[in-house]
Amino acid sequence: MGRRILIIDIETVAYDNAHECLEPFMEEMKTRNKKDLEKLAEEITEKKAKMIRKSALTPMASKVVAIGFGHVNLKDMDNPFDEDVTSCETELLLIENEDERGLLLRAKEVMDKYNEYVTFNGRGFDFPYLMFRGAINNVPFNLPIGKYNNKDGHFDLAIHIYNLSLIANIDSTVQYVSMKKWIRFFGISGEKKNVMDMDYLTNPQEFLDYLGEDIRFTWEMFKRFQNHFEGRFSR
Repeated sequence: MGRRILIIDIETVAYDNAHECLEPFMEEMKTRNKKDLEKLAEEITEKKAKMIRKSALTPMASKVVAIGFGHVNLKDMDNPFDEDVTSCETELLLIENEDERGLLLRAKEVMDKYNEYVTFNGRGFDFPYLMFRGAINNVPFNLPIGKYNNKDGHFDLAIHIYNLSLIANIDSTVQYVSMKKWIRFFGISGEKKNVMDMDYLTNPQEFLDYLGEDIRFTWEMFKRFQNHFEGRFSR
């Protein structure tokens, strides 16, 4: 029996005033140096600069500007590598007229039609981000973000592949492996570009092409592990 699964990926952009948004939270910074005031000041300055560089990764100082979907139809789970029995149709949504709420409403309409989701780092980023921005924009998302991967209808490939690779056995400090490294390891065609080099305002098509490639990369990896996905999610 076939199953309908939704691959999801989002792209975010920092606010122009990201520093102002994050400033109250910078007061909570912890530093190693407590006695040398000069080194303390340098450390705080460096940590603040790092926060600003990464501001697009927090929904407190950035917004969703694009959302990609891969509408997956799994017709036969017994033949996971047979292209004739699986399909993935890509759908890309780009923010219009700075209307983030409109984008989130359209995304929620799509996502509510599915009970099973596939992401790459969706538990660590995409889903918490969507829920936070949804709260700000009065768009109530109810998404599976708990720690029990693959048991609640959400198959986060970043977690699953990381766990299976046992990479922590050779280096316990490695907590996450990027999509770029996995697609290279699995020999998936295409190059993972740097989204920071793109501007969705001046070249929206390049931005959408990047998002579409991320959906394809996730789909190609999912096909290798789809017979591991067994969870169900009930709202």
